[in-house]
Amino acid sequence: MCGRPLCAKGCQLLFLPAYSPDLSPIEEAVSKLKAYLRRVGARTHEALFDAIAQALLTVTSADARGCLTHCGDPTPLQAEPLSCSEMEELIAQ
Repeated sequence: MCGRPLCAKGCQLLFLPAYSPDLSPIEEAVSKLKAYLRRVGARTHEALFDAIAQALLTVTSADARGCLTHCGDPTPLQAEPLSCSEMEELIAQ
């Protein structure tokens, strides 16, 4: 079953288990962040906050695409995101 407006845009509705790390794209990104934080070895709150800010900058759009692909996302990311009005139209339908 799929919401008609979403299907019209080529989306699929997939029912997943309550939680599956193998199907969660955020897991790979968090893994990269944790590796960076371990490498930096911040030992104070201030240093940790600075390290977190720097770690977030290490996750690139290519990383995001890779995470989604690894988790089985069957569609490539859109080059152009939907506009606010397009999103509102999809939600309203």
